[in-house]
Amino acid sequence: MYRTVGYSKRAIARELDISRKTVHKVIVEYESALSCPDPESSVESVLTIQPRYNSSRRGRRVITGSLKDLIDDCLEQNARKRAMCLKKQCMRGKDIYELLIDKGFRVSYTGVCKYIASVTAGKKDDKSSKEAFIRGYYPAGESCEFDWVKSSFT
Repeated sequence: MYRTVGYSKRAIARELDISRKTVHKVIVEYESALSCPDPESSVESVLTIQPRYNSSRRGRRVITGSLKDLIDDCLEQNARKRAMCLKKQCMRGKDIYELLIDKGFRVSYTGVCKYIASVTAGKKDDKSSKEAFIRGYYPAGESCEFDWVKSSFT
């Protein structure tokens, strides 16, 4: 697009919905591959290689002990509420995340969700403990079902 159509780097970035820096990087790699002694194989390797991202400078937000304790308390409260048939009053991952933010913790939502998933996956037993629904098939006239309703007409 840059050489054939004559688009600017900004126009290419806008059309492909990627960063201008990424477009610049790809164009520079492509042009350097063209200037090599064997441009055909160099261009092929540039265009088929998976992009690598440098994530070494990113700060990792670790879930610390006090944060884990708070999330575990929320999950225990959820277990108690489920045992008392109060499923709708349980805290979702988003609710736990908002509670942590309100308490002043700097943590990401995905970090909280990953921790919750790891804790709940560790608590689950083997696959035999999962419930299954088996549809029953009954020929017509063999089974009958009715509901009794008490109604008052005024």
